[in-house]
Amino acid sequence: MCDIASPAISLCISFKNWVGPSLKKHVFDFAKNVEDFKRKKEKLAAVWMTYEEELEKARTNRQEPAILVKIWSKKYEQIRSSSDKVEQGLRVNEKRSRCSFKRFNFSKQLMEKIREMNDYIDEYFQLGSLLFVDQPPPTTIKQTTDYVPNLNSIESNKKTVYAAITEFSVIGLWGMGGVGKTTLMKKINNEMHKGSDFKHVVMVTISSNPDIEKIQDTIGGRLQSNWNHSRDTHDKASMILDYLKQNDNTLIIFDDVWETLDLEAIGITDGDDERKYHCKIVLTTRSKEVCMKMDAKAIKMRELPKNESWKLFKTNADINDNVDPEIKELAEKVCKKCAGLPLAISVVAKSLKGEYAPSMWRQTLKFLQEGDPEGVPDFLENVYSLLKLSYDRLPRDDLKKGFLLCSLFPEDGKIKLSDLIWYGIGAGIIAKKCQGKGTDDAYRNIFIQLKRSGLLQDVAEEFEENQKENSARMHDVVRDLAIYIAEKEFKGFFNQTGLKDWISSIEIGNDQLTNIEEMKFISLNGNKRLNKFHPNSFDRMENVLLMDLRESSMKELTLTGIQKLKNLRALMFRNISVNVKDLFCLHNLSVLYLQNVHIMELNQQFCKKLVNLRVIDFSGTTIDFIRPKAFSTLQNKLEVLHMSGSFRKWQAFNQEDGDCVAFVELTYLMNLYSLRINIDDERIFSNEHTPGFVFPSVEDFSITKSKSSQLRRKAPILESSHLLNLPDIQLNNAAKWLQNLFEKTKVMNISRDSMLKNDVTQVVDAVFEQDCMKVMRNLENLQLYHSPKYKSIIQYSSSNTHDNHNLNTTSIPILAYGSFQRLKDIVIYGCNGLKFLFSWNVVVCFVQLNRLYIHDCSQLEVIIGRAETDKDQLGTVCYSKKAQILFPKLKKIALHRLPNLESLWQQQIEERIEMEWSSLQNLWVLGCGKLKRLFLGEKSAPMIERFDCSKEWYNKLQWEDEQAASRFQSICTFC
Repeated sequence: MCDIASPAISLCISFKNWVGPSLKKHVFDFAKNVEDFKRKKEKLAAVWMTYEEELEKARTNRQEPAILVKIWSKKYEQIRSSSDKVEQGLRVNEKRSRCSFKRFNFSKQLMEKIREMNDYIDEYFQLGSLLFVDQPPPTTIKQTTDYVPNLNSIESNKKTVYAAITEFSVIGLWGMGGVGKTTLMKKINNEMHKGSDFKHVVMVTISSNPDIEKIQDTIGGRLQSNWNHSRDTHDKASMILDYLKQNDNTLIIFDDVWETLDLEAIGITDGDDERKYHCKIVLTTRSKEVCMKMDAKAIKMRELPKNESWKLFKTNADINDNVDPEIKELAEKVCKKCAGLPLAISVVAKSLKGEYAPSMWRQTLKFLQEGDPEGVPDFLENVYSLLKLSYDRLPRDDLKKGFLLCSLFPEDGKIKLSDLIWYGIGAGIIAKKCQGKGTDDAYRNIFIQLKRSGLLQDVAEEFEENQKENSARMHDVVRDLAIYIAEKEFKGFFNQTGLKDWISSIEIGNDQLTNIEEMKFISLNGNKRLNKFHPNSFDRMENVLLMDLRESSMKELTLTGIQKLKNLRALMFRNISVNVKDLFCLHNLSVLYLQNVHIMELNQQFCKKLVNLRVIDFSGTTIDFIRPKAFSTLQNKLEVLHMSGSFRKWQAFNQEDGDCVAFVELTYLMNLYSLRINIDDERIFSNEHTPGFVFPSVEDFSITKSKSSQLRRKAPILESSHLLNLPDIQLNNAAKWLQNLFEKTKVMNISRDSMLKNDVTQVVDAVFEQDCMKVMRNLENLQLYHSPKYKSIIQYSSSNTHDNHNLNTTSIPILAYGSFQRLKDIVIYGCNGLKFLFSWNVVVCFVQLNRLYIHDCSQLEVIIGRAETDKDQLGTVCYSKKAQILFPKLKKIALHRLPNLESLWQQQIEERIEMEWSSLQNLWVLGCGKLKRLFLGEKSAPMIERFDCSKEWYNKLQWEDEQAASRFQSICTFC
């Protein structure tokens, strides 16, 4: 009997051993499993939202997901969808059944899904820094151009060039300086940007001192995303040649060629190959001889005829038909002296714009009739008097010196206003005492006046419209004039001629450099030839006031050399190793631009030794410690402090025995007008911890809460000004110093740093509440990430607001004039507390809104809510009419994964309103299953180009009419 029972007993024991732990794990620990599942699902959503945020940033940096990341991302929708189904089943199980067997089976599903989500999340982190790779280079880069349309002679030249490109391998567009060769080729480049038969169109500036390696890097970097800048010129030539042999549909434009180019050294031709050229080439040059030597089909760019010259002159001088006949006659004679050169016409006419005294026109004409002085270089003789006139007419010395300083910047390169300010402080070009914002205003005025005179040109493209005022470029002919004047009339400007010999002398430390004692301004910015400064080269540089070594190939500066620069006022370099203590001997230093190096410590000695510092730029420079009172002696001096990506351990409070600087010390800098910093301690943003103190004069700022989450990767240094990147705080309770910046803020990012923590967050009615909105007149870009506590974006309450805080039934008056009228972009990610975004009373202010992106907001039901006062008949009519014409400039709408979104705005059932969407171009709707109507009629969205959605969702849409449904289906891209 025992023998028979033994197997049964063993089986029972085995069953117990197997069922016991499993029963405990799946039945008795059911509640714990549910919580684990919910937390893991939240983490999955957070990871995905972070990935999408990183993807958005990567795209702005011309990057795309790596192949493994693309494979990883394709699995997300399946995992999320199956997790949602499990969660739906969970609700049913929790409500209907407490059956252990059912819970056992369902708990197994939970555990399986937890493992799946965990593996998926781990896979994301294992990808590490390999998430994104550089996108393939663009086929064409759009160029800034002052091209004047509707001039027949120029249009004729353009057609001739196009025809020659199809017939010849090498085309040479030649003509005198200022005739418009570069402008025409930039126009052709931009037209090819819109579409052409060429896979790549590359435009590269050559200038009088061609640098083969720099030319190769420009071409190679455009042809290949993985271009290796560290290879030698021979290897680079081989790489370019190999690519062109395999991809022969490439056009390369060499602009401003002075002498015959060695195309074989660059990698364009192969001497042993029967086919000489492996791409099409267009070169612009002032010499027909260069065209002949390079076997180019020569096309002469001729001057404008008389009628077109006069048309262009009148436009730039603002001369109309009602002008004084005497002035018109004199203006025609001045225009004739411009010899049909668009550059000369533009510059001279702009210098006389608004001049109504005939005597000034006569004086100008006399100057032009006197001709050029002796000794003018051949390449300037045709335009010298014309351009010199504009220079001489500059009314102040600071304008003239500012113009000459602009010649120190690389040819055809961008001139930043900030760089001109640093140069100007070093050169001391403004005689009167300026401090704080007055400094910025003074140099901004110089920038504006030089642009108005035509001596500087705008550089920003359309998408950088708001940056136009902060950048410029100088035409190469105008730059030649500036260099000539600087060499002739002023001592101390670095002479660009003989550059190669000059650099060689610096590196070996010989004494062959001429006039080095007179040198005051040395800019070698962007010159890769310079590898080192021999200590002996500093021996005769004691008069140097400004030294710019940015983007050179130098690796270090030594104390021996630095000590000899006794009068140096501005020192600018990047990626050059230096001991900051070695700079203490530069007692006259006003500008210290030191980026991307490592400083162990800044203490009181720093500011006690460098007592004249007005500008400090440590962007990207890692600073381990800043001790208390490190900036104490600069209270009345320091005007600019840029430390983005540098130091972030500011203390919230002053501590007597503290070893780190307190944030409050920055508020003692009375003339500080530009501040860019990172902050770790969230308490600094709160009025509870930092009450009272303010920045008295800060106008330009970038304040960023450092991201410490494991999901955040190191972000690039932000160049944006008027930027607040804030933690998840209630703006009405923000610190006073922060609230004082709201009115000047253009870009505001609010994100939750603790998004993976299972913490309880206080619910807040809105991001912007009544008191806060009064000062948000300049906000252009609003981004909100991972914040679950906001119920709406904007709430404007009146005295009869209901106590139940139901924002859909809140009486909301019209906002004060100007509120949010500059807002262009709204981007919202992962804000699961949002029920709706704003009332229509608020939305009517969004007259400039260009982009609206809303992603992963699980509770969002409606985008535009309506107020209680709109529920009577009159209110409904008013509401409906206003709703039709909302967002007059909105071009892009993206609605992604909004599972509870039911409507674009709250409406009555009987309403059938068609939205105008007069500017809408792109519409993306994905994962919005409850959204049934878009209010699109036959005439809605006349500019729309693309509509992305799922076919299943599209087929369920309710349309106002069938013609609209048919029209929009024709542009749909089904995902």
